[in-house]
Amino acid sequence: MHIKKILPVCLAAIFLTGCGIFPKEEELQRTPIIQAYEQEEFKMADVKKGTLQLYETLDVVCMNMGETRYSFGVSNLAYQGVYVTLGQKIAAGTKIADLAYSYTDTDIADISQVELKAKEDSTVTYLSEVEDGEKSVAGQLVAITNTKDAFYLNVFTEFWKRFNVGDIVPIHIAGGDYNAQVIDSSEIGIESSVSDDAIEGEVYFKIKEEGLYLKGEDVGTITILVDERKDVLYVPKSAITEVNGKEIVYVENEDGIKSIQYIETGLHADNKVEIISGLKLGDKVILE
Repeated sequence: MHIKKILPVCLAAIFLTGCGIFPKEEELQRTPIIQAYEQEEFKMADVKKGTLQLYETLDVVCMNMGETRYSFGVSNLAYQGVYVTLGQKIAAGTKIADLAYSYTDTDIADISQVELKAKEDSTVTYLSEVEDGEKSVAGQLVAITNTKDAFYLNVFTEFWKRFNVGDIVPIHIAGGDYNAQVIDSSEIGIESSVSDDAIEGEVYFKIKEEGLYLKGEDVGTITILVDERKDVLYVPKSAITEVNGKEIVYVENEDGIKSIQYIETGLHADNKVEIISGLKLGDKVILE
């Protein structure tokens, strides 16, 4: 009798489960697929062979030994006139410029404060640009005259022995490009005190360009070739680093792994580095 009662219950349970009323067991998650390791792609550069050139830019300073500078001694007075032009040859006593003034101005102790006259026969080599109604500033440069016909420049450098008297050197100064000629210091009345074994020495130049007028202390630049290596191996500078005081590059070995290669370097020039040992032509290095 108990069996009869139990049987329908069991059948009902089986029926209900089959119809989906009872939740199914969660499915096992799928086994993840292990992706193959992808090797990092390196940015590479070839070891090349060619010529490396190292250039050095030097500052050269204008030195006008016969230069006289003129400025007013008072401020806030209007310009009355400028009576000379750039490049004009003038005699001593020639009026260069003056200010509008009154004898009642208490700041004026001497006429030279408001009136500029040439102190000697010379050439006007600089004039300040004056606008209508401009007021004076005490001590501000108004004009320069020079008793010399040429402008001289000099540079103090460790590369002084690379210059020979008579050499023509391109120079950039006063916003333009010119040719400067190397001269002996005696040409400008200077006796050189630099010995042949000096580490640094002075070099003197002159510019003969017509219409070029420079102020003392104007600065220009010259660029010279200071070293050259032909038929040498080289790599980009960005490929080289330093580890424990030694220069290295990184290379890709046979297994595709980044590894260290010790090297010896020579000339560093124009973002390239000469390789003396440690690499050969056609090798590839990793760029950092």
